[in-house]
Amino acid sequence: MVISELNGDCFHVKQCYQIGYLCARNRTCQCGFGYVVNEKRTKCIGVVGSRCIYDSHCIEGAYCTGREGWEVCKCREEDNFIPSEDLMSCVDASSNVPHLPTIFLLLLPSLLTLSYLNT
Repeated sequence: MVISELNGDCFHVKQCYQIGYLCARNRTCQCGFGYVVNEKRTKCIGVVGSRCIYDSHCIEGAYCTGREGWEVCKCREEDNFIPSEDLMSCVDASSNVPHLPTIFLLLLPSLLTLSYLNT
């Protein structure tokens, strides 16, 4: 079976890359919930809290971390990055962006997993 990347043809989600993709109604592989198109518009990458396997599956300023099988994208706090309010980016902590409630950040991976399982 040929595995398609962004905008590649598909009839089922299994024909798209495993992490971050879905087979859209127009029968092309598109970014799933919690994933966005990268700047080069060549692949889907995870926002903060999205499932990942490698750091390259995450947005800029984030890395892939967690227990095996439960890895998620997390901002590089050691580099002074924190999640933006909408979790779509990692921003410089010195920019005075308000922190999200800790409970929300703890629940987000579970919510994204439930969304992924329902597709």
